[in-house]
Amino acid sequence: MPCNVGHKDQLAALVGETRRQFGPIDIWSATPRSTLLRAARRDPDDAYDRTMATNVRSNLWLCQMVLPDMAARRDGAIVIISSIAG
Repeated sequence: MPCNVGHKDQLAALVGETRRQFGPIDIWSATPRSTLLRAARRDPDDAYDRTMATNVRSNLWLCQMVLPDMAARRDGAIVIISSIAG
């Protein structure tokens, strides 16, 4: 399911559809990627904000969304693989 990780509503839809198709989530692996290199030349502040939103904030949102399933079962795993810009 296509999803822009910078949009919380799209992440919620992704998690909801995953639950609908497969049931409660017991493992989540995230590999967000955004880089500063090209955008930093044009607007370093905006590039930094987008990179942090993609590589950090989206992971926080996803953890908040999937942890209730894992907590209910008292089992689960979250794996976050950072990009070089993370």
